[in-house]
Amino acid sequence: MNDEQSPAPGGPASVPPGPGPMQRFRRIGVIVALVILVAFVGADLLGGLGAGLLDRLRGASLAPPEAVAQVQESRDPDALADLRRRFPRDPVVRLLSAYAAQDRAEAKEHLRAALQEKRTLRTRFPDGKLEAMLRSILASMLLVEGEDAEARAVIRPSCGAPLAGIADKAGLEAGWVDAACRG
Repeated sequence: MNDEQSPAPGGPASVPPGPGPMQRFRRIGVIVALVILVAFVGADLLGGLGAGLLDRLRGASLAPPEAVAQVQESRDPDALADLRRRFPRDPVVRLLSAYAAQDRAEAKEHLRAALQEKRTLRTRFPDGKLEAMLRSILASMLLVEGEDAEARAVIRPSCGAPLAGIADKAGLEAGWVDAACRG
């Protein structure tokens, strides 16, 4: 060893500096970021149990089917309001709320809120029939109000197989639906 590398006799030994506070925080930050990434991306990819965890984290869980059925049977406005409070992002609860609404403006608000839940509609109702029903009812209401262009814009995303047999139940004429879907 040369003199530059060896410690002086009786002097302190050369010790490499330890990690500073910023490096410790960086490591913690990277770990937290990885945990969040795995929780959200992994849950979306896994589905099932992972999707349930993701829904709970987002607060977007769906109302239990038995609770929805009970409200449908009883038509209790307080029970429906409670479901809406506990499951504000459930499109089925919003649909029931639209049916129970006191006026058209309130009904349209509920239908639009349900349609805003695009991820839930896509992942939990992948056949597209619930979305087609929501769109058909809203389009029908818009037509009654003379809002033809907006009604066409509302119905277009559901054109195709999901709309078959649903639009007519919402009071939409087949010819109007065909014209709206063509352009």
